[in-house]
Amino acid sequence: ASANHLLQYLNTTSKQTSPHRLVGRIREIYKIREHLAQLESGTGAMLFLEGASGIGRTQLMRATSELLDTFGFDWVFCKNQNINQPMYSGFQSLFEELKTAGNQSFKEIGNDNKWSLFSNIRSALLKKTPLCIMMDNIHKADPGTVELLEFLLFSLLEDKVPVLFILAVNTDEAPSLTEEIL
Repeated sequence: ASANHLLQYLNTTSKQTSPHRLVGRIREIYKIREHLAQLESGTGAMLFLEGASGIGRTQLMRATSELLDTFGFDWVFCKNQNINQPMYSGFQSLFEELKTAGNQSFKEIGNDNKWSLFSNIRSALLKKTPLCIMMDNIHKADPGTVELLEFLLFSLLEDKVPVLFILAVNTDEAPSLTEEIL
């Protein structure tokens, strides 16, 4: 990490005013900071936040958004509601973010054109890097969201694109989901 990051870290850890102050999460915050340093150096990654109901995965993602703001990274928070949600609903906030950036090709389309949609999203993301995509409740993702997530994970990370994926899963509801995605 750079000296600038160290100064920002010292500044942010000395403040106790955060509404998302976490207790007992030093190891997780350290790991997230390591990934942010990698992101700044141009390396993407995937990080899973796993745990039982009520353990604080969503709260940790909120605290991560504050870190991302502090370090000047663009980020988007995506959330899944249930497995029966409309196709690609888990990425709705990403679609909105890309639309506001001037991309108009992200309307909901059917399976016939999914590879075109996936390719357009990937191309738009390449223009926004470095970027962090946080997705909560991936165990509740619809099949389209899961397929798009897998496509983005493998295509962006294989090409070493500076995108950090932080994915939260409730292990009470989906104990083997992490292995399925990997």
